Amino acid sequence: MRIRNINISLMLIAGIIVAIYSIVYNYSMIRIIYTMLIVMILFFVIGTIIQSRLNAIVEKNNLEKNKVINEQLDEEVKELENITPDPEHEKE
Repeated sequence: MRIRNINISLMLIAGIIVAIYSIVYNYSMIRIIYTMLIVMILFFVIGTIIQSRLNAIVEKNNLEKNKVINEQLDEEVKELENITPDPEHEKE
């Protein structure tokens, strides 16, 4: 399972907060535009970094789980091979 859209969500939340703050404190339109642009780019980059780190952690976790499952299955196969008689020996 991959984690997606964290960067976009973080960017939009930061943009909304900046917009509300700018309106409450009566910033000029040019200042609002520049501030929003800088904040949205900055938080998009931060969100992308966070998203990639989380995806790496999730992928590592999945690989470890798959490794454990494969080891368990290998053990079960070996046990079944020991229990199940070999058909070649039955012919003799």
